[in-house]
Amino acid sequence: MSNLSLKPTHDGSFTIHNSELNETYHSIHGARQESEHVYIKNGLQLLDAEKLNILEVGVGTGLNLLLTMNYIKTNKSMKVKYTGLEPYPIEEKLLEEYISTNSKTVKEKETWIAAMYHPKTLSSSIFIEHLTDKVQNLELVNQFDIIYFDAFAPTKQSEMWGVEVFENLYKMAKTGCLFTTYCAQGQFKRNLAKAGFRVENVPGPPGKREMTLGFKD
Repeated sequence: MSNLSLKPTHDGSFTIHNSELNETYHSIHGARQESEHVYIKNGLQLLDAEKLNILEVGVGTGLNLLLTMNYIKTNKSMKVKYTGLEPYPIEEKLLEEYISTNSKTVKEKETWIAAMYHPKTLSSSIFIEHLTDKVQNLELVNQFDIIYFDAFAPTKQSEMWGVEVFENLYKMAKTGCLFTTYCAQGQFKRNLAKAGFRVENVPGPPGKREMTLGFKD
């Protein structure tokens, strides 16, 4: 029996609950509005360049990817290369149920499923590659303009929040890279700073007082 199930959140969108970790993939205060706030408003919109390479650590449901594509549609001159890491992909049947439940239109559902399973069929504005590598094992240098960091919380997945992970991400980041995450835990922010990022606290999404940005100056 799967340890994953759909769970409604306060903005009407759904998340997925992992009963083994007793953790959700998104905020229970609002899955969609959390992703919009953390990864679009405090990520993509802050750089808003014509060409961007994005790394997402923890693709999960693909919600951040969908919202990125929605944003690109309103900024037609933008070209994005998106690299998504997800070592533990959600089983296809559950993910398609989640996408069907959360999609606002039939077209959005089709686009979302294509982005997760058939990305080469999408527009020339975005190139998507999905990798099952763990971030600790990825060997890339000076590649990314934005890092979406969306791992489970430090209390649930502590191995994802150590200095070594952020040192590797620092190597992968271009100068000027923006790192964004929902988390505002003190030890995490100290680890991020120790890896070389300049850390900034900004207001969080509904239900969270703060979230964290990191900059490779």
